[in-house]
Amino acid sequence: MFQALLGLGLKRSLGILAASFVGIGLLSAGLLLWLEPPHPVRLHIRWTTDVDEARRAALERELRLSRGQLSEGTTFVYELETPTTDAIRAIVQHPNAEDTAHINRVRFRPEFEQDRERRSIFYGVLGGAAGAVAMLLWVAMRRARVAAAQTVIGSGG
Repeated sequence: MFQALLGLGLKRSLGILAASFVGIGLLSAGLLLWLEPPHPVRLHIRWTTDVDEARRAALERELRLSRGQLSEGTTFVYELETPTTDAIRAIVQHPNAEDTAHINRVRFRPEFEQDRERRSIFYGVLGGAAGAVAMLLWVAMRRARVAAAQTVIGSGG
């Protein structure tokens, strides 16, 4: 197997790896995005103690939060229909939002488990890497088989 890889040469091997990585990675990421439709993100917000019911209702409209359910104390569970970076930043940086859960407070993105775009990229890269290695091995082994068959034919066997 190692000899078959060496037979391809460095340039050809890198070309196969790069082309396969990009092609398979894009296909994988696109397929994952297609299979998982956009969906709302569930998050928890603990409001400051001075937020009463009327103020909370206004904040829910302002921050485009839906399906609010009391979790405990001043913490509510919501769905954010459009989990854009700007929408999450507005929630995290709002002076009445004391704390949040299930969102990345640094990157202003949903947590990994709920971030379909980031998961698609991550698994697309993994699929691209695995597919590129598999493609390189397949090409090398195929080339070695063809060379072996030509040697047998050339020797009159």
